[in-house]
Amino acid sequence: MNDKYIITVIAVMAAVTILLRFLPFVIFDHGKQLPKWISYLRKVLPPAIMSMLLVYCLRNINFVAGNHGIPELICVGVAMLIHSWKRNTLLSIGVSTILYMIIIQSGIYDYVVYGGENMTTATIIAQIVLFCWFFGCICTYKLGKYVLVDGMGIKSAEFVMLCLFGIGSILFWAVPFVGKWVLLGVLIFWFTVQFFCHWYYTVFGASEKKLKGYNDCFRNTVHIIPLSETKLIPDLYHMILHLLILLNIGLVICNIIM
Repeated sequence: MNDKYIITVIAVMAAVTILLRFLPFVIFDHGKQLPKWISYLRKVLPPAIMSMLLVYCLRNINFVAGNHGIPELICVGVAMLIHSWKRNTLLSIGVSTILYMIIIQSGIYDYVVYGGENMTTATIIAQIVLFCWFFGCICTYKLGKYVLVDGMGIKSAEFVMLCLFGIGSILFWAVPFVGKWVLLGVLIFWFTVQFFCHWYYTVFGASEKKLKGYNDCFRNTVHIIPLSETKLIPDLYHMILHLLILLNIGLVICNIIM
């Protein structure tokens, strides 16, 4: 491969790149409305391209061997959460990439998943922490003058969910073969409910009435991100709760596939 060929290839690539950048400005008059099909492509192409890139990046994951794709899925979830929060592409990609490198290079994943007794201990601790943390939805948790979460009492949907999680955890240890799947189902159902109660409106937007009602409900609780009049922002308690549920889902999956 000689220098002339390399220079020609670079020149052609540069010309095509510049042409694609300037052609729309030449074809479409700024004083006129864009054709409907162009407006449609402008709306659907970015998410379509990102979806293709996501599939391409995850194409070689083996979900039945190795690390089962769990580090990748964790980092994809982190990227989605950060981007839904900050809408900053560089931040969401950067943080999730750094997290992935830490998980893989530090050996944290192998230590937790393949550590035998360490895995069992981690699962027990995670279940206890989640149970204790969610118990705050039954009886109010306060930090001095700050309210972490307002308790709803035993006559509430929260108490029913706590009981379901407790039953699932007991079955997980008493009847492992069946209990693992029961607990996984409970956790996935729980996270789905929480997602559609909180993060769904953060990602896809909330009506003015919904936003006002949500902010009024959680106005007295602790927030690491201030309440917004234009965007639904979960409080600190629920952010930690959702992370703990995801952690437990991951650990139960690890127990199933081990």
